[in-house]
Amino acid sequence: MATSDTDTGNLARATGAELQSHREQHRWSRRSLAIWSGHDCPLSTLTSWEHGTRSMNLRQLDRAGHLYNIAPSELLRRAEHRISWAPGIAVDLDALAANQVQSLIPAARWARYQRQAGGASVHRLSVAEIASLAAQCGIDTARLTILLAIEAAVRP
Repeated sequence: MATSDTDTGNLARATGAELQSHREQHRWSRRSLAIWSGHDCPLSTLTSWEHGTRSMNLRQLDRAGHLYNIAPSELLRRAEHRISWAPGIAVDLDALAANQVQSLIPAARWARYQRQAGGASVHRLSVAEIASLAAQCGIDTARLTILLAIEAAVRP
């Protein structure tokens, strides 16, 4: 999905959906929350948060947590679960296995092993796997991530 300057993204929309779900479970109206906040959070702000049309900064996330009576970390955990968010990077193991960039040779060897072991051609590398591969390749994780995005990106 293409994004624009006004697109708040999946996490913001999922966070908003979680706020709305939490509010509805407690049978609170947006209007009552706006009043309870002492009009610190106008109805329009609450609506834009819940619809995900306005992203929240950390101060606003904290304010929303107090207002909706939910820890910001719990709110984000639920939102991440809602969108099946997982950190990492998806790589094409076949492209990586065939790659001959010198600094990626250990990663290419790992990719060939994964494919020979019956692994799928696309693999989402976890943060730990990225760190491990970076160490094997003798490069930092940022450099590895860039190389993987160039050399073994999953193409639509």
